[in-house]
Amino acid sequence: MFDFGSRAGQRKKLLDEANASATPSRDRTEPLTLTSAGADIRVIPKPSSADLIENASYNGQRLGLFPLKADNTDSDSLSPTYHLDVIALHGLNGDAFDTWTNKNKQMWLKEFLPRSLPGARVYTFGYDSDIFSRSNADIGDFARRLLSQLNLERQSEADKRRGIVFICHSLGGIVCKKSLILAHESSRYVNILQSTKAVIFFGTPHSGSEQADFLSTLVKIANTVESASKLNHFLGKPRQHLADLLRPRSVELENISMSFTDRTKGIEIVSFYEERVMPPFKSEVVPRSNTRIGVPNEEMIPLAANHREMCRLDEDALAFRKIVQVCQTHGVQSNERDLTRPLNLQEQECLRALNTIDMNDCRAQLRPRSPGTCEWISSNNQLREWILDEHSSLLCITGDMGSGKSILTSYLVEQMKTILAVATQTDSTTIVVCSFFCDDKDVGRNHGQAILRGLLYQILTQRHDLMEHATARFSEVAPERWSILVLWEILRDIMLNPRTGTIVLIIDAIDECEPCSRGRLLTAIKQFLIQKLEPPSTALKLLMSSRNNVDITEEIEECSEIICLDDAAEVRGVEQDMKLVVKDQLDALAIKAKWPEEIRQSLERRIVMKADRNFLWVSLVIQRLKGGPQTKKYFEKVIEESPRDLDGLYCRILADIETENQALAAKILRILVGSFRPLATAEIQIALAIDLDHQTLRSVEEESDMAVERTIRLVLGPLVHIHDFQVHLVHQSAKEFLLRLASGKVADLSSFELDLPKLFLTKMCRHFSNSQVLLKKVRGQWTRSPRSLNTLLVIGQHISAGWGYLRRNIYWNQQSASHVQAQIVSPIGLINIDYRQRIM
Repeated sequence: MFDFGSRAGQRKKLLDEANASATPSRDRTEPLTLTSAGADIRVIPKPSSADLIENASYNGQRLGLFPLKADNTDSDSLSPTYHLDVIALHGLNGDAFDTWTNKNKQMWLKEFLPRSLPGARVYTFGYDSDIFSRSNADIGDFARRLLSQLNLERQSEADKRRGIVFICHSLGGIVCKKSLILAHESSRYVNILQSTKAVIFFGTPHSGSEQADFLSTLVKIANTVESASKLNHFLGKPRQHLADLLRPRSVELENISMSFTDRTKGIEIVSFYEERVMPPFKSEVVPRSNTRIGVPNEEMIPLAANHREMCRLDEDALAFRKIVQVCQTHGVQSNERDLTRPLNLQEQECLRALNTIDMNDCRAQLRPRSPGTCEWISSNNQLREWILDEHSSLLCITGDMGSGKSILTSYLVEQMKTILAVATQTDSTTIVVCSFFCDDKDVGRNHGQAILRGLLYQILTQRHDLMEHATARFSEVAPERWSILVLWEILRDIMLNPRTGTIVLIIDAIDECEPCSRGRLLTAIKQFLIQKLEPPSTALKLLMSSRNNVDITEEIEECSEIICLDDAAEVRGVEQDMKLVVKDQLDALAIKAKWPEEIRQSLERRIVMKADRNFLWVSLVIQRLKGGPQTKKYFEKVIEESPRDLDGLYCRILADIETENQALAAKILRILVGSFRPLATAEIQIALAIDLDHQTLRSVEEESDMAVERTIRLVLGPLVHIHDFQVHLVHQSAKEFLLRLASGKVADLSSFELDLPKLFLTKMCRHFSNSQVLLKKVRGQWTRSPRSLNTLLVIGQHISAGWGYLRRNIYWNQQSASHVQAQIVSPIGLINIDYRQRIM
């Protein structure tokens, strides 16, 4: 704590006794001797301005933050590079340079440490810690000056990603703690707190020092001696507040320690304590018990030195080796090789748990983007403002169903790195872009938990250096049990990491996410954006698309900008896209069927005019054109009879189904609407074949359609989309229409009946699970029909897992739910016990 007699540039002559009269010729660099309790202590006054110029390499300065560069820091090109800032703070009455200089006149911070940490920046911070001073500065002032100067050294994005290690002697540890407390309270300096990896204390009196009582007494004596005014003239007034701060049971010291303890999560703490007594004291200046902070991550290390000498290190000293080890642990540069470094087994398991769905495959299910479309969005003013905003921000794209939001979102996923890099003049390889495409028709894509899992998987796949945030939770809770809260905390921790940089998260069709989990996710996002918690070096750029939904708009309107595709400002771009899409799709038909150019142009004009900027309507109508005779009369009839609204168009498509195919069409639609995920063609093949009279797998196989994909396309035409052997309804609006149709909320179609889809599926499952004859025969048919059996069991498990979803379906009224509950017994237990173990 005390560093008497160590001031640089002083020490020319001794001052006379304190009561001697002052004369103009007296040398003010002489030490003053005060006697108390039989102990002589020399108090060194401030050096003169001439003395401050004694070392030109430090520009004659003693106060402030000084970079230290070793004379020879050449290192092997293959050796590690340490992306780190090391800051040293001296103690009471100490000095920015002498405090760290050993008996061989070697300042180890400058001579030894840089050689062990290639690439690291080492600084020493000087502040006015003299016992006698003309300054009124206190601990808070010292801390603010440190933060201000350190912040100036860390202005670039690369600088802000450097870790920080503090090395503190005595009072310097109190200054450091106060600095980190203030950094927590100021967004300007939060990067310093977030970047702090370790704090190393040398004899810091966290709970005060008994010797400070003696110092306080000494200061009081100096204040009351007869020549106090003369003393003040030469040395400055005694610093009573510093002496009182370090006394045991100091309220201010206790408050600093408590506040710092609350902020030490994730910071490594090393506390060195002295084992030898420093004359003239009779015991250690700061005993072991007072150097302990008392946090779980603190390491206590004794040193065979007194309070002053304990931080004046040789290259082979225990303390120096420990400091190097701590710095090397936290300072390995986060470069491109580290971003994709090999993962350990725990990290691999963690990623596997997060990887529940392939977003590239989800995007591939969208219709191909026509050349030239969507490009207008790049020059949109709101998009550009969102990109150029240095802080985290949210942009929402809204529009009616069928307005092309998903295609536009997919385009932005492809182009976002390039758009961001050009607009912000940054390297595109440093930008992380992730996406999630919600789908109410797929239980794996319609929940907030699935959204966060998918986004976290993509972030961590691109940035292995951020894996620690997920693995920290991995040991506490199994990944399959990670709730929305836990998943959001992982994402938030990633965004609070100063190394993270810019991350872009794009969520399409957020309106198709289950309302409860969607509300929780949007609330968390809103709070994060409003509180502005992220460090300056990090930015979370969120982009969402949604149908015009009042609940979503009200939830995010305080913290987002909105691009509405239905607004006049965006209509020009959408209309231009519509012309390009219609031309592109008709060109493909015209070339194949060899249409005359005038027919193609006529169709193009009529479709664009009637589509009213609805891309889904265009797609459905052109699919209808494909399915009939290629005559001008038929084309005109299709366009004329196609209603402008989607419900009307869906009704027209259903009405066009041939009478002999309507029962089969209804059965397929029941299966698709009642399913809680897309079904494979093989699953639908078996599901269509199952009949209440079947008693064996062979009988099911014999009646299964061997060309089921062709049958589905032939019967349902534009209502379905088949991709990678999976069958999907063409759009979420088709599912919503069919559910309204089933509940009688659509005008009656006399030729088409569609009862409750989930009731149909559940009846099928009931027969499958309750038929004891079938079950007994199934057990003997593992080797003869493994493929069909496996498909059957998948269907059974699929419907079992959807049982809870079935009962919660918002389109069912209470009477319908009661009707199903009265008829059906859930087959969950049977499926799990009798079959799953055999399949594995």
